[in-house]
Amino acid sequence: MQSLNVSKNINLLYKKMNGIKTEYGMKPYQPIITQIHQKTEEVDQLSKEEIVDYTKDLVRKAKEGTPLDDLLVDSFAATFVAISRVLKLEAHDEQLVAGIALHQGKLVEMQTGEGKTLAAAFPVCLNALIGTGVHVLTFNEYLARRDANWMGRVYEYMGLSVGHIQEGMSRQGKKHNYAKDICYVTSKEAGFDFLRDGLVYGPEEKVHRGFGFALIDEADSILMDEARVPLVIAESMQNDTLPSVDTASLVRDLSYGQEFETDDNFRNIFLTDEGIIYIEQRLECGNLFHVENIVVLTKINHALHAEYLLRRDVDYIVRNGRVEIVDECTGRVAERRRWPDGLQEAVEEKESIELNNKSIIINSITMQHFVRVYEKLAGMTATALAAEEELYSLYNLPLLVLTTHSPCLRRDYPDVVYWTEEHKFKRIVQEIQISYKMKRPVLVGTASVSESIKLYKSLKAVSINCVVLNAKNDMREADIIAQAGMLGAVTISTNMAGRGTDIVLGGGDEMARKNIIDMGGLHVIGTQKHECNRIDRQLAGRAGRQGDVGSSQFIISLEDTLFTKYRVYDFITTRMRKNNSGPEVIDLRILKIVDKMQSIAEGQNWEIKKHLLRYTHMLEQQRQLVGFRRERAFYDSNVVELFKAEGALQYNQLLTEVGETKLISACRKIMLKTIDDSWSGFLLDVSEVKESIHLVRLGGKEPISEFQKISVELFEKMNFSIDGLALDMFCQLKTSDGGIVFLQEEPKAPSSTWTYFVNDQFLDNELVSSLMTSSGFSAVVAAFAGPVLLGYLMINKFLNRDSRVVVDRTDS
Repeated sequence: MQSLNVSKNINLLYKKMNGIKTEYGMKPYQPIITQIHQKTEEVDQLSKEEIVDYTKDLVRKAKEGTPLDDLLVDSFAATFVAISRVLKLEAHDEQLVAGIALHQGKLVEMQTGEGKTLAAAFPVCLNALIGTGVHVLTFNEYLARRDANWMGRVYEYMGLSVGHIQEGMSRQGKKHNYAKDICYVTSKEAGFDFLRDGLVYGPEEKVHRGFGFALIDEADSILMDEARVPLVIAESMQNDTLPSVDTASLVRDLSYGQEFETDDNFRNIFLTDEGIIYIEQRLECGNLFHVENIVVLTKINHALHAEYLLRRDVDYIVRNGRVEIVDECTGRVAERRRWPDGLQEAVEEKESIELNNKSIIINSITMQHFVRVYEKLAGMTATALAAEEELYSLYNLPLLVLTTHSPCLRRDYPDVVYWTEEHKFKRIVQEIQISYKMKRPVLVGTASVSESIKLYKSLKAVSINCVVLNAKNDMREADIIAQAGMLGAVTISTNMAGRGTDIVLGGGDEMARKNIIDMGGLHVIGTQKHECNRIDRQLAGRAGRQGDVGSSQFIISLEDTLFTKYRVYDFITTRMRKNNSGPEVIDLRILKIVDKMQSIAEGQNWEIKKHLLRYTHMLEQQRQLVGFRRERAFYDSNVVELFKAEGALQYNQLLTEVGETKLISACRKIMLKTIDDSWSGFLLDVSEVKESIHLVRLGGKEPISEFQKISVELFEKMNFSIDGLALDMFCQLKTSDGGIVFLQEEPKAPSSTWTYFVNDQFLDNELVSSLMTSSGFSAVVAAFAGPVLLGYLMINKFLNRDSRVVVDRTDS
């Protein structure tokens, strides 16, 4: 016990030295909780109409400058009463404390089933009083829709308006919902709408109205897991004609370990010397690394990645003749998301699907930088403590850890580990059969679409009726979740049911609920361990919510992704199998290895995020500078000054023929178009530099420093060229019938965009992996001279590129 206390004290000292401010418990908040309860007794005497007037009075005070802290007790009391009357629920003190901490801009850890959605209503109503809008950023669209509909009744009872955003909603529909006092929206969609707003040509086209207070639900997932993928939007451009090489068939003939290899974590893939020789002979192309073969080489690398690292029904599904990416964090299809074009094209070719048009990146931001757009930020989740250091260092969010209102009665059984996937599935089916005979509901969390389908077929083979929830039938999510707690229900799900999902025992039938509780409540089975332990805990947390009984157990195998990805299967079998008989692994050291692998994976992902931040920090500053310049062109009537001064003859002639209003509009469109095209071209150049910048390390230079230096030079060149390019377009204007005619298509915002899935780790290392195995160079040249020379030539090419070429490419 003494050693545990010492360890705890050392941990607290470490946190204190690193500035981490973590609170535990409710004691400091007790005085204000007492005030809220006293005020609630007064407000409860008011009628519905009087509560609406009461809220309007709070709105008036807030807009007149009364600090929200001074209105907290009154607002919380009104919200308490509204919840009690509308939802027939009484908020407990833990929820009130959570609401206070969220209003203070903190991150709150509340265990699953403790009512985070209800707790969020208190700070949401309070911060909505000032009229700048509140965004509740959710983990997925299902939760945004569900919570807006459920809690919206409370807000409307108080006289506040509420809306929610869904992908595919019209621009006008989004603008209408963002204008509400409170808006529920996924973090990604809010971010993409922010990027799209930066490309519009008129104030009326913007959908966002401002960024006041954001409350992030499932904050650890949004701020950590999803933060590895930048938010990127793109638009169509003419598809280039590529060499007619069937790379998909070509790479299928290669053998792992002989013609190609991967890195230890299966993030990158590259040809071996034998593979290069084989392809050179098959294509009869000579040196594969010769400059004339660079397009073919790139296509082969993409084909390798598509064939061996991207898995159908795991990383993507094929539906309605299209490749649709599956979001690894949510288990859902990521609508309108694509891989960067070469990789997207390779996957489509692999699946024999008609190739789509190529695209060009037109705007980008990371989640870390997007959430900082908000004036005030707070978050809540059930799994924050394990990541408190990361969350505090990245977002400056102090953490409050709350105990459960009711004791958690869920029983978490020890993990069971099998040697093979076959034995694992047999045990899972046996476990489900036991519960199924009792009519006890079971939720099975699988790691992929393919695994969920495989288990479904195994259960059907033994006459067990079950329902599958995965990316292929996500439109049925609400119905499936509503039935998952019924007597005899067996639900197989991917990560879709792992976050924010409230499975009601008995489905609302009190007698069925009592029977299920007598049987032990919902039983959750996990079929694989995830890279992040927090995801495992979220899955287990679907059972035993709000004081209910329940149980969970992970039944896994050494053939699961976590073991194969990190290549520990051979190590384990060599060291431990000789000490075990039978199919089941009973050696407890296996579980320690699982914990170790998860720690390593979490550490790697943390490094990826830090790596991404280092590369995007300057890019974000540059995006802001371009945004400021665009805003000036957007609103400032002085946008004509450049054209009046440098193109006076043309300006005066146009002014005479069409008038000032039309001329200012045309000048504004030209400047906005030029800024957008120049920025898009800059992003393309920076992306290409980033792909090869790691090569400078072999010349003794630091990649990040060199990248920042080059990006500054590229940005200055781009920024300097904008006026000249805009002036060129202006001088080409003509008039007809009293209006202005553009030589090119009239500038306007993109009519449709989609998002990119960017795997920075792959993009950063793809080229160097190929170069290092080149048979065309000697060992010394391949290791040093070749990469450095190629890196130098590529970087030098971008620095000396005429900016006009960028505009031409964007316009094509």
